[in-house]
Amino acid sequence: MVYRIVFKPKIINVPTISQDWSIKLEGKSFDEMIKISWESFYRVRRQTLRAIREDWDLLMAYTRLLDTIGELCYGKFLAPFKAYTACNRFVGEVKSRLDDEKETVFLIVSDHEMERFGNTPYGKHSDHGFYSLNIKTEWKPKFITDFFPKILEWLEENFISHFISHY
Repeated sequence: MVYRIVFKPKIINVPTISQDWSIKLEGKSFDEMIKISWESFYRVRRQTLRAIREDWDLLMAYTRLLDTIGELCYGKFLAPFKAYTACNRFVGEVKSRLDDEKETVFLIVSDHEMERFGNTPYGKHSDHGFYSLNIKTEWKPKFITDFFPKILEWLEENFISHFISHY
């Protein structure tokens, strides 16, 4: 369905689409897991910022940094703060590099937040999510799965307007 209206996708580290999206943390020490997570984040960041300069009609990127830090460092302040600050800076870099001439829909989605895992210092996924959108719309998602048909709608609108403007 998507590939009928998307001709130049840039897909970076997206689960189930990218071959190497997963990071291997099993059997690693705490410090190794944190290090691997940061290395993965910086790799995704570099690839995304490079991809923005290329020609694309859909750009998707995924980072697991906030998941890993949230799960391993829930009871700490500094580690999550650094991770959220880095992700916030990354979002700012992406947004600042988008072409103002293009009508780009910029959507950030988190499928869950974190909550304490029992009496441990660790976090677990909660049933609350978050999204941020750069365009004004009356549309409000009720479930995480509501994004897919809406993204298709935006892509179709872009495809139709692009097609009309070129013919």
